[in-house]
Amino acid sequence: FYSADQTKEMTLTKNALIGILTNYQCEVKNSLEPLEELLIFFLLNHRYPKIAPYMFSCMAEKPLLGGSQWCHNCHKCNKMFINAVACGFDPAKLGFKQNLLEHSQFFDKCFANPWAHIFPDPDLEFSFMLAIKRGLKFRYLKAFQKTVLPKVRNKWNHHYNFFTSLKSADNLPLPYRGRMIKIFQKEINCFKKILP
Repeated sequence: FYSADQTKEMTLTKNALIGILTNYQCEVKNSLEPLEELLIFFLLNHRYPKIAPYMFSCMAEKPLLGGSQWCHNCHKCNKMFINAVACGFDPAKLGFKQNLLEHSQFFDKCFANPWAHIFPDPDLEFSFMLAIKRGLKFRYLKAFQKTVLPKVRNKWNHHYNFFTSLKSADNLPLPYRGRMIKIFQKEINCFKKILP
């Protein structure tokens, strides 16, 4: 997690505070805690394709691009775009109007000095590696392959194991925990099948 408020420790703290404030009538739980962002993205698009086009994860740093829920300029837009390509989903069906792997100020900045801006970011590294293994040839995939891949090539097995395993599930809602873990494991198995 890149945000302290999303860590399992902070969720436990927020849960304790809310419990005290509400006389234990309310709880704070994290229903997706055992999954990394790439697996969450895959699960939403694979298991729930009818609602996937309504996903909104944009930071809205710039105005949203005509009729889209994406600004096409922020870190999250670029990350969701590369996740879609890496997982074999059509970004246009998710509302993207431009190919961000061909035209993106964000990636221009990244590859001008790749280690200073986003790399090493395990999510992005693995998504880029997956897209390259799929045989895609977009501009920024070529830039990643030339400037970053030689430095991270030996991380494939680590990333594969990290992104295809469940993490701790301390904050799942207890009444649904068993069913949720089964769904997560099933989706991880589906994710493994699409990996090149």
